[in-house]
Formats: sequence, C-alpha cells, structure tokens
Amino acid sequence: MFHSLLFPTDFSPEAEQLAKCLHEVKPLGIEEIVLLNVVELGPQIGFASDTFEQMLVWKKDAEHRLTELKERIETNGIRCRWRLELGKPALEIVRVAVEERVSLIAMGTHGHGFLRGALIGSVSHDVVRYAPVPVLVLKVVVMGELGTTDCAFVCQHIFRRVLFPTDFSDCAAEALSYVKGMKAASLHEVIVLHVREKRKRNDPDDEETTRNHMERIRSELEFFGFSVTSIIAEGNPAEAIERVAREQDVSLIVIGSHGRSATEDVLLGSVSDDVICRHTKPVLVVRPVRVAPFV
Repeated sequence: MFHSLLFPTDFSPEAEQLAKCLHEVKPLGIEEIVLLNVVELGPQIGFASDTFEQMLVWKKDAEHRLTELKERIETNGIRCRWRLELGKPALEIVRVAVEERVSLIAMGTHGHGFLRGALIGSVSHDVVRYAPVPVLVLKVVVMGELGTTDCAFVCQHIFRRVLFPTDFSDCAAEALSYVKGMKAASLHEVIVLHVREKRKRNDPDDEETTRNHMERIRSELEFFGFSVTSIIAEGNPAEAIERVAREQDVSLIVIGSHGRSATEDVLLGSVSDDVICRHTKPVLVVRPVRVAPFV
C-alpha cells in the first residue's frame, strides 16, 4: 500500500520519540524513509552577516543529526535518505513529498518549532490540507519538569484496532481502501462509525439508507477477513469520533477528507481539524490526489 515515507523533523525530543516509532509502519510495505529538516529563512541573510554565520552552524549540525538518525533507522532494515532544505516548512514538506514521490507523510502535532501542528493555520494543518498523499498525524505530549516525553505512538501496535468514520462519500470510500490495505500489516479489527446529522434523525428513508451502507461496508471488510463492529451515532461528528475512539480503545483513526475544489475544503477546517486536535491517537488523513500543493 505504501512504499516510501517522508518524515519531517526539527530534532526536538518529541520528533526524536517519533523517529523511534517509524519502524512500526514497515509492515505496510515501507521500503524507504526520507528524512527532512527545513531551516526557515529569516528576513535578511547575507554572507557578511552574523545570521548567515549562524545558518552555517545550523546546517552543519543538521547534517550531523540527519546522518545519525539515518543510521539508526537503517538498523531496522529500512533504507533511508535525508534532505536539508531552506524555506517555509509547510511548503518545503509538500514540495519534497512531490519530488520524492513518497506515498505517506508522518509528522507530529506537538513539540518545538513547526511540530506545534495542532494549531489551526500551523505547518501540520497546511501539510494535511495540501499534501498529495495521506498524512499520518502523531501526537506527542511533553510531561515532567525534565522534558521527558510520553508518545502515544511509541511501543504500540498502531494497526491493532482501527476506527473508520464514514459519511459514505467517495473520499470515505478512498479512505476505506487504505483500511483494507492494512490487512498486510496484520490489522484484524475495524470499527466502522457513521454519525447521523441532526436534521435526518427522524427520516425513515435515511435510516434505511444508512443501514444499507453500513451493511455493505461490513460485508466488504468481512470478505477481506476483518472483524467488524458497526456503530451509528448521533450528534457532533468530532465529539462522537472522540467518544467512540476512547470507548473502543482504538489504536488508529483513518479518516477521509473531501473538498468542493482544490482550495475549498468541506471537512478540513471542521471535523478533520477537530479530530486531529482532540486525539492522542494517531490519525491517518486521506484526501483526493486532485488537490494541488499550495503556493
């Protein structure tokens, strides 16, 4: 399903924790990981300036750190390369993803620098919105006075129990195809969730349509050998997803996002953003390939 992964890092303790977990995605077919560090350019960089001298120090240090990280990753039997780029982090991440033809981007939502991605308008938000491939969003929580980290992704089996929220759209169907592909990663249990809109709660036709859609999805997943739990909930979608994810103790949320055009997104900015911000669980966001990178 996936052949290569792009991992942006700022070398923070949180990013280092996530790096230790990258081997977890190997069962999905990941054969190569591309590491990326982006140095954001300041307003004035000149050869005679102190800022430029500092940039040279940062560059040398980044090259050393990337090389060390590459060597650690390769001990898990995965090929690894690294790139060091200058520019706007989100733009560079999307550009490199296109150039390297990666099939997955993995990045965090908390940490230092551009890993503070839970904020609307942040780098993570922009990457999720414009990336041409699925984005695996991993949340890291800093705990303790000494800055120790507790990563919800570390040492867990991310493909143990997946929650798949669906609105029966084409984009949800695309996300479902990724869930099916996780069979290769030994995924066995899938929770299928549909959240009914308030205005349709008393519509008999809608209830029958919903049941038919859920039964079709169940049949498809069971055909592939998955154990399936179907849940129909009511209320706010993001809140329902959060509640079900907690009650069902899921290890990953796979959610599709869809838009009316390349720049106008219906789900992102609402449900997807809320899900990413609310959850400590990893979230895989799948969006249409037709959306072009931003400029």
